[in-house]
Amino acid sequence: MKKIVYLNFAFLCFTAIAMAQTTAKTLQGTWKIDAIQTAEVYYELATGKLTIDPAATADQPMAPEDLAMAEDMMKTQLEPFASNFIQFNDSKIIIKFGTEQREGTYTIKEKDGKQYIEATYGTGGVKEIEFTLKDKFLSIIQTAEGKEGKMIYKLS
Repeated sequence: MKKIVYLNFAFLCFTAIAMAQTTAKTLQGTWKIDAIQTAEVYYELATGKLTIDPAATADQPMAPEDLAMAEDMMKTQLEPFASNFIQFNDSKIIIKFGTEQREGTYTIKEKDGKQYIEATYGTGGVKEIEFTLKDKFLSIIQTAEGKEGKMIYKLS
């Protein structure tokens, strides 16, 4: 019985290591911002299309002209972020967010069943960035005040 438990544990460890290695290889290249998503809103930067979860407006449905106005506001507010990118080159990382650009090195970590990019910048700062990689989209997950948001990148 102990052998089965140890074999299962070894298999899980090997799988976790293989996943991290595969992900590190898969991340290579330049990822450009494609969309921003919150619990209630999905906004595609390239098309300017705004999708609002119907549950968010169930008590007060949005008129088409209100949706058009919201799309214009989102476009104006998010325009500075349209050139965001994350570039992975071997163990190096470059992140451009708005007008700020950071360079450093990175590793992939797994904690509590989630994957993180641990970026170490030239200034000595270290940042853990939660991410998922699904259907060729890299989602950077940020949580603030208990609400989750995603910046979704596409390999260019």
